[in-house]
Amino acid sequence: MAMKKKTACRKKTTSENKCASRSKKTKTESRQWIIADGGSWVEKKAPKTKKIVVDGKTYDIPVDKDGFVSESSLIMRFAQVDDGDRDDRTRSVNRDLDKTASKTLKLGDKIRPEEIAAWWAHPNESDIIGIDDENTQVFTTEGATRKSSLPYQRKIGIVGTPSERRQVRKALDECFTAGELKKLTADGSVYVFASDERKNLSGNASGYYSPSDGMIVIRKGATSGTIVHETVHRLRHKDTGRTGKFTSSKVNEHARAAKDNPERAHYLRAVEEAGTECETVARMSPFSMNGKRTSYYGALARDPDGARKLMAEDRKLLVGNADPDKKGLKGKKAVSSVEKNFTKTHISSYGYGGEAANKYGFAEHGCVKKTKARKRN
Repeated sequence: MAMKKKTACRKKTTSENKCASRSKKTKTESRQWIIADGGSWVEKKAPKTKKIVVDGKTYDIPVDKDGFVSESSLIMRFAQVDDGDRDDRTRSVNRDLDKTASKTLKLGDKIRPEEIAAWWAHPNESDIIGIDDENTQVFTTEGATRKSSLPYQRKIGIVGTPSERRQVRKALDECFTAGELKKLTADGSVYVFASDERKNLSGNASGYYSPSDGMIVIRKGATSGTIVHETVHRLRHKDTGRTGKFTSSKVNEHARAAKDNPERAHYLRAVEEAGTECETVARMSPFSMNGKRTSYYGALARDPDGARKLMAEDRKLLVGNADPDKKGLKGKKAVSSVEKNFTKTHISSYGYGGEAANKYGFAEHGCVKKTKARKRN
């Protein structure tokens, strides 16, 4: 079925930028962006691949349109610890990074699949300089502040400048417990990129989380609030112990609903984004790390100052204060506060495709209030 697209609306103000390409009735919901400096999760198309045979086994290596392998693909492959060992054991990222292998590869900017075929098949038998040798900057933990988190921080590859890597590490340490970072990296497939990659960044979106490959992309110049928001998406998705109506991931349920119930899919996306942003507001430590970011609150106010005022009011409800210099919540305290207070927050009225997170969510969850998606003036 052909997609029916709506033309992106005229840009009015920074907070009112609602540029989105929408599909009413398609088999799968198209990617949409609602708020200036907001983020989301996206379902990326399967990448183009090149088939390479090593020791009788065929590997599909992702390549770009010109047939080259990207740095991010190499990092992803290295972190796929459940594959690549000749004895089918789980590979250890930390053990591999501790010492440079006797066989190394030094590659140029343009990498052909044939050049890294043997490494791709068995990443623990050789090292690519700059990716998984002992001096790599991709997995350095500079910026991490807690000893207990280091084993998990080291499993997270970050492409970016030294200051961007430190920004990500610090945000993760300040806003998440070591136990939560363990859940984030349990399957070895979390990758945070402080990058100016624009391929899947639309409009003014400042970042996204991709459930299919674990990639988190952060636009250059984004505040640490964006890092926390996209990491919360990842944590909600990977923490199978979460059972709360507003704090558990809606990503998989949304994928099922998008096929035959667009209205339900819009509602689930609204809940996922509103719940993620609500938890972000509760977690930011200190609150000032948010900077001038308005995120999805931009849909609820006339201007950026109004959006940040609503965010501060939600922060006070969730944490007990909105002091810029004070720390937020993390771990079970953060999850509990969001689950308990979500229906009272401003962000719960955030809407997507005309469906508000609290439209019939309140009714479903035993509350009286029903609200339509709030329109911006």
